[in-house]
Amino acid sequence: MATKPSNLSRRIRELRRRHFGRTGKRQFAERLEIPLEEYESYERNTIPPADVLLRMCELTGEDLQWLLTGVASRSTMVIAGARPRHQELIGRIAQSLNERPELAAPLEAFFDLLTSGPRETTGEQALPAPADFASDLIPILDASELPSQLPAPDARGEPSHPLTRPASATLLTPPEPARLVEPGSDVAGAQRSIALVTSADSSRRFVRSAELAGCFPHAFGVTIQDDAMRPMINPGDALIVSVDAPSVVGRPALCRTHSEPHIRCRVWLGCEGRTARLGRLRDHGVDEVAVSEIDWSLEVLYYVTPDA
Repeated sequence: MATKPSNLSRRIRELRRRHFGRTGKRQFAERLEIPLEEYESYERNTIPPADVLLRMCELTGEDLQWLLTGVASRSTMVIAGARPRHQELIGRIAQSLNERPELAAPLEAFFDLLTSGPRETTGEQALPAPADFASDLIPILDASELPSQLPAPDARGEPSHPLTRPASATLLTPPEPARLVEPGSDVAGAQRSIALVTSADSSRRFVRSAELAGCFPHAFGVTIQDDAMRPMINPGDALIVSVDAPSVVGRPALCRTHSEPHIRCRVWLGCEGRTARLGRLRDHGVDEVAVSEIDWSLEVLYYVTPDA
């Protein structure tokens, strides 16, 4: 099989988290009708047999080509939580067409308009945005703006702090192209085009993506200037994290510590006793920090880098 086992295992883990949650290994294994131990081996680098791979896609409605290669067979952004929303929308459209066939023509015209692409803009004039446009925006903060204590989403599932919810933005500058990348991915299909926009008063930048904001409603971005994660993450890149996604062993993490540097991006290597180990890619070194010195640590879900 052409796919590297590590990449395949990573995508199996993403698929499981997307449909069964962060603690859904047992549930996914039961649905696949295999022992939990066997399923866990697939997330650790064992290559599943063909019939198991097919069942994974049949159960979740996922794209087999994406699972095997990392490249989707359709031009869709592969983001956790997106596909179920697509399936629900398609079902609603199909039901509406069955009940009211006359809607076919206006729907086709609407889809043609959506897929025709953005119109060319000239100059740097600000563009008006719909009233609810702010819900599509993920704010990008400077590291110096990050608080020592993160807000927690309230009981209704909405963010409870401006850190995770952009202020109303009615005027934005024209979008700048950028790339959304999942850390550790070495397949081209895992890098997606995305837009960066700036408020008209230049006070804040945002990642503009209804899909990404919908899947991670408590996400925010942080511009990192530390070069410890070169060549994966470079100074000036924006890390996308979420207040409800804590650090994961073996994955890049954004940490806030009492000591300098207060904000650092490192590979979370876990804890040994009362000491947390934070790996650097640049020189393969390790920061050892007392657990009591860490205010918080979040998994880096994606990072945004300028379009070359």
